Amino acid sequence: MQDARLTHRNLLLVSAAVRVFLICYGEWQDRNFALKFTDIDYHVFSDAALHVVEGRSPMQRPTYRYTPLLAILLTPNHYLFFAFGKLLFVLCDLVCSWIIYEILSLRGVTEKGRLLACSLWLLNPLTATVSSRGNAEALLAVFVLGCLYFLIRGWLCASGVMYGLA
Repeated sequence: MQDARLTHRNLLLVSAAVRVFLICYGEWQDRNFALKFTDIDYHVFSDAALHVVEGRSPMQRPTYRYTPLLAILLTPNHYLFFAFGKLLFVLCDLVCSWIIYEILSLRGVTEKGRLLACSLWLLNPLTATVSSRGNAEALLAVFVLGCLYFLIRGWLCASGVMYGLA
């Protein structure tokens, strides 16, 4: 009989499944209800990505006030499928948990403490919904947490790159 205790891997898998379900539900809600699940900014990001695909500047898209890097990252919305960016943001959400786990490990926090902190991130309905709706905050969080992680490791150049991207 296998041990059924909570592990970070299991927590990540369950959290990923919940977020993918939320993306699928959101796609259904967007098609069937007047109140849309998808964040309005996701459409702005995606429109800016279309500008990039067409060889134009994303800054030409009215109301686009974000980094051009975001538009470039979302170009697969037009090559693969529209929810690509949402999956990217969900992946960033999961990476945040991994970085939190690693930072706490480097700081000597117990396994129980690391799992509690990651649970607070991954099982928080706000963080799950925000990334699943297509909000890019998780991408920013990866850069900020990555900056801290590399700083703690003493990798100043990598930390500086993350800081610059944030």
